[in-house]
Amino acid sequence: QRRVHGRYYMEQSRMSGMPMKSLEPESDEEDQEMDEMISSLKSHLKECQKLGKYVEAQMAQNRIAELKEKKSSKRMNKLQSDSEKETKLLSDRYNKELEGLEKKWEEEIETFENEWQEKEKTLQGRHENELAQRRSEYDSKLPEKGHVSNDIVKLKSKEEALAKQGKYEILTKIFKQI
Repeated sequence: QRRVHGRYYMEQSRMSGMPMKSLEPESDEEDQEMDEMISSLKSHLKECQKLGKYVEAQMAQNRIAELKEKKSSKRMNKLQSDSEKETKLLSDRYNKELEGLEKKWEEEIETFENEWQEKEKTLQGRHENELAQRRSEYDSKLPEKGHVSNDIVKLKSKEEALAKQGKYEILTKIFKQI
């Protein structure tokens, strides 16, 4: 007869040389064992009630409540632990993804800046070429001799007329004006 409640189970384990098992479930097998212990204790409780062993019945009832509380506590701890692990996993994934995105955008920005500098250099070169081309076109259109203004033409004609007349003093004054 194997009674599975509290001290009796532990004492039986020690006497038989069987290794003592933890009463706290850590796996599905231990959960199953705990369910079996609760079931056995319920049967024992009913038996004790029939036989009038109320102190023993009270002990069985207390042990059932204790095992249910431990089972519930373990379940809550496992859920909390799983939730924390999942939160950490998601946080790690998020941080990795964020790092990847930051790295990608840094590369994109660097690429953009490099392209921008290259285009700026290309545009500067094109402007310099166009300026040189326009200057050469402008220089080729300009006459080699400068354009003489009307005033100078009039002075030249006066000079010739005065020189023919022999009025050299007036010519000297005119040259001083020029």
